[in-house]
Amino acid sequence: MPRRSQVATHPRRAEIEIGLAMGMQVKALAKKYGFEKQVLYRYKRDMPPSRKAAILAAHTSPGVDLDKLRIVESEGLLAHLIAQRGRCHEAIDLAIEYGDLKSWHMFEGDITRNLELTGKLLGELGVGTTVNNILLAGHPEYLQLRHALMSALIKYPAAKKAVLTALRTVETEQPAIEHENDPT
Repeated sequence: MPRRSQVATHPRRAEIEIGLAMGMQVKALAKKYGFEKQVLYRYKRDMPPSRKAAILAAHTSPGVDLDKLRIVESEGLLAHLIAQRGRCHEAIDLAIEYGDLKSWHMFEGDITRNLELTGKLLGELGVGTTVNNILLAGHPEYLQLRHALMSALIKYPAAKKAVLTALRTVETEQPAIEHENDPT
């Protein structure tokens, strides 16, 4: 007779199954409920698809306006990508300051991937009117200029700090959107 899973006999099995079906990290669930990660990976793998579907259906709000949800989630994703890009710029500044070229190259790649994802997302959001915004802080020529400035200022720490502060201020400002209301 096959041995039953530790999860199947756990008093909080329902919570664990919900977490697995909803896509929570196995590592976090394992830590919370005191399991080895492999136990939860096996349990998740062996969960019948119908069980996962039932859990997801039970925990999805009925009557959700999908269009409104898509807009809200897209705005949140864009805000997150912009904040992430700002953190990458700060990390690049530190890497340059410490002369860590490997980290500098890694963060430049992260910014490039971030910009690609942002571009893809914005391409999917275009409904009706098309508005073209140019983000100077993400433009390759701007990034080259920024790098050249930081490299040139390595020997002048006070000037470098002042320039970094000014650049960060400009890069993190929220753009003002000018518009006119349509009188119709």
